[in-house]
Amino acid sequence: MYVEQSPSVKPVSYETYRNIFLKDFNIGFGYPRSDTCSYCDATKVKVESLESKLRLVQSGTEGEAKLKADLKRVEAEAKLHKREQQHSIEENVLKKRKAGKATTMKPLLWITARTCQLQT
Repeated sequence: MYVEQSPSVKPVSYETYRNIFLKDFNIGFGYPRSDTCSYCDATKVKVESLESKLRLVQSGTEGEAKLKADLKRVEAEAKLHKREQQHSIEENVLKKRKAGKATTMKPLLWITARTCQLQT
């Protein structure tokens, strides 16, 4: 429609739009993060919330002790979840190897690391 209304004006390239959005408006181009683990996302929010509450509470109080205990519990649950996911992925890779469908473990471990933020 714009091209029809202004035939003498040369349309700008995708890169021009990209540069304007990135530099002037700080809007990124990328794929939505639909491949993240919802449990890990929720746990991350819980940890951040508990940490911010800890910063606001007076040290040495019962409230601080409870928040620290809650934070420790949530972090332990997250660690357990990540280990379980790692184990599950490794089992699936081994099954696929036996079936002749997977030749390497690295790509699937990378996917797990990305979805559950594992350290590989």
